[in-house]
Amino acid sequence: PNFPGPIDPACILGGILNSSCLINSTINAPEDFLSSNAILFSILRSAAPIKANFPDSALYFAPLRFTGFRKNWVIKAAPYTIGPYITVIINYARVKNNLGTVEIKSANPFDTPLIQLRHFEGPDGQTEVNQIMDHIRFLRKIFIQSNFSQYVEFEELPGSNVASDEDLSDYIHKEVWGHHACCTNKMGDTENDPLAVVNSKGQVKGVKNLRIADISIWREMPGYFPFLPVSIACEKIANDIIQLART
Repeated sequence: PNFPGPIDPACILGGILNSSCLINSTINAPEDFLSSNAILFSILRSAAPIKANFPDSALYFAPLRFTGFRKNWVIKAAPYTIGPYITVIINYARVKNNLGTVEIKSANPFDTPLIQLRHFEGPDGQTEVNQIMDHIRFLRKIFIQSNFSQYVEFEELPGSNVASDEDLSDYIHKEVWGHHACCTNKMGDTENDPLAVVNSKGQVKGVKNLRIADISIWREMPGYFPFLPVSIACEKIANDIIQLART
C-alpha cells in the first residue's frame, strides 16, 4: 500500500546500527512501533467452525515484506524498505495435530535431529486448513472490499488468482511453516499413562537425575507464543530442584 506520510528510507531490514531509523525508533520515539517488533496491530479471530470460546488465531499486520522464517530471510527482505508492503502473518495457535516426530540421527549430541512436523496430518487437519482459508478470505475483505483498498495496489501472496478451495489448500500446504514444535515429551502420570515421558516435576520416566524443562513437556501447543508458559514451567521445575537440594 501507499502509506500517507513519509517513510524513513533507512528503515530497511538489516539496516546499519547508526541509521536514522534505529536512532529515531529507540531514542527519539521509544513508543514507535519499530522499537518493538514492527507489528502495526493485530486481530484475534476465530474461523468457522469455532471450536472454543477463545480465538484460534492471531493475525499480525507488519509494514514489511516477510514470507516466513526461511534461510537468509533477512538478507532477502533487506532491499524492501519498510512501508510499501503489508504482510499479514496468520498465527494459527490451536493446532491439535500430534503426529510429528523427532528422531536422533546419531550418538553425537551436536548432530541436528530429524524433525518431521507433519502439518495437517491429524484428524483435524482438514478443519485446520479450512480455518486458515477462512482467515485468508477475511483478510481479503479488509484489503480489497473495504476503504482500505485505496491503498492497495495488488496482492502478491498468495495472489488474487489463488481463490478456489483447492488452490488455497495447495498454497497453505506448500507455504505453512512453524518453529514452535512442541509436546514430544508429554508431562503426565508416568505411572499410569504410557505416553507420559515426564512427571509434574520434569523428571524423566526410568532415568535418574534427568529432567526436561522446555516446550517439549506440554501436552499441546500452549497458545500463540510459548515463551511465557515455557518460562513458567521452567521456573516451577527449577524450584522443585532447589527444594530437593534443601531436603
